[in-house]
Order: sequence, then C-alpha cells, then structure tokens
Amino acid sequence: MVIPLVERGVPVVQVGTPARIPEVSSVDVDNHKIGRDAARLLVENGHRRLVYAGKTAMIPARERFEGFIEAARELNADVASHDLSKLAFLRTA
Repeated sequence: MVIPLVERGVPVVQVGTPARIPEVSSVDVDNHKIGRDAARLLVENGHRRLVYAGKTAMIPARERFEGFIEAARELNADVASHDLSKLAFLRTA
C-alpha cells in the first residue's frame, strides 16, 4: 500500500509503527513514559492507592502498563493491576 506512493515520490509518514522502508518516515509515542507520567501525575495529586486496569495483550498497552507499575512502585504508591484482556464483555441492547 505504501510502496506505490513511495515509487511515485509521494512523501509518506507512518504513525504508530516503525517504518520498514528507508524512504518512509515514522512517528510514535513513548508508551512506557506515558504510563510513568500517568502514575506520577496521580501520586503528585495526592493519590496513593492506584489501580491499572487495561488490556496488556498488545505491545503499546503492555509498555504503558509496565511504565505505570514501575513508577508507582518507585513512588511508594500502593498499586494493583487488572488485565482486562482476559475478561469477556457482553454487549447489552
């Protein structure tokens, strides 16, 4: 999908994943830092008992989870986690 654009000389930027083609630039976020920043913000605002509830099956989510837990422990906060990827959700009408 990207290769035909590159071959035509169209500038391409991938978002959220590293580019595998040298002519393509990419941008992404630091998921680990996002998790750390979230925990730090909560603790700085007086919260001492934290829970991370999220799905960690995907790499970006797992990186946020790891950053959150790491920072919470460094800041001596009580922290628990719940991996929602193992839960089955039912849609209700």
